[in-house]
Amino acid sequence: MKKRSSICQFTLMVMMMVAAAARAWGDLPPYFGVQAQTLYARVSVAGDTAFNLTEGTGLKVGQYSATNAVIAATALPAGQYTFRVFIGTAGAQAAGDVDVGVGYFIWSGSVTLDGLNVVQIEQVDATTQIANNTAGGATIPVNQVPVPKSRTWVLKQTDDGLVGELPRAVKLGGGSKLYSIEWAIDLATNGRLIDFNSAAIQSGTAGGLTFGPDVEDVDDFGVDRSQAKLRITPVTVGTYTIRVSVDRDDSDGGGTAEADVVLIVSQ
Repeated sequence: MKKRSSICQFTLMVMMMVAAAARAWGDLPPYFGVQAQTLYARVSVAGDTAFNLTEGTGLKVGQYSATNAVIAATALPAGQYTFRVFIGTAGAQAAGDVDVGVGYFIWSGSVTLDGLNVVQIEQVDATTQIANNTAGGATIPVNQVPVPKSRTWVLKQTDDGLVGELPRAVKLGGGSKLYSIEWAIDLATNGRLIDFNSAAIQSGTAGGLTFGPDVEDVDDFGVDRSQAKLRITPVTVGTYTIRVSVDRDDSDGGGTAEADVVLIVSQ
């Protein structure tokens, strides 16, 4: 029995050492970028709270993260946060710093509890972003807030174009909710959406649904790789066909695409 106990203790010690080694590099969801960059993360709170990111080594070269200790040193309170990755250092932030990615994490006040990997905004090289804030371009309106399957449409191709495979249903009075549309069927391998253009009722009571309201606000209209996300508030009972328009990246020629999805609002 003593031998088995010793083996268990040794196994536990090894597991703890491995976990500690994993944490030594970074606890924040990593940014995958160009090697040998100087990067920092700016958190979406007042005061421009920011911290430097460290590049991994070995098989983690080109991956950038921060430890819990580095984040805690900023005195960031517990909460759920989005953050943007910039080229530069946290101690010398500037309005012209190139924006290269956006991510999301849940912070306890001392440790990272959960998060989503950082979405990279495509770069030409280590210092030039294709659509960057210094060149006057618009960054991709990324929204990484999770959406349940019950509020997600998956598109299929038909003779009438792209449509949702199944309608989604909602009760009146539920308030404003974020919905998602999965466009993978209309994208090339590794292709992605880069903008959400519009949403409009094609059939159903006029004004029976409200969208957004701000198409420029990523919390109302956004994209997350192959998903388009929009905020919908049901106003009137009925069955609604919604037409959405998005822009695709140039992996398969780019351009605008449209799809129709159905939402059923009941009492």
